[in-house]
Amino acid sequence: MKYLSVFLSLIVVLIFTINTINAQSSQKSINVMDYGAIPDGSTDNTLAFQKAVDLASSQGSLVHIPAGKFLIKGSIYLTGVALVGENQAPRS
Repeated sequence: MKYLSVFLSLIVVLIFTINTINAQSSQKSINVMDYGAIPDGSTDNTLAFQKAVDLASSQGSLVHIPAGKFLIKGSIYLTGVALVGENQAPRS
């Protein structure tokens, strides 16, 4: 009987973990490039990033930042979002 309760507890934890992973992988991602961000290292992308963050915040989404050099000249207000980025090479 003792092992049965441990086994059932493990099953509940496993189901919870699988549901959490599925929810995270199906979560919509907002790409900053879709809001005008240009990864050229000289264009100010502050407004494009803020637009993407605001939309992601209202939808409970992630903000995806592809590899590139994004210049940010101002502040970006983050609330309730996660930034997910790519990096193709180490910074020099």
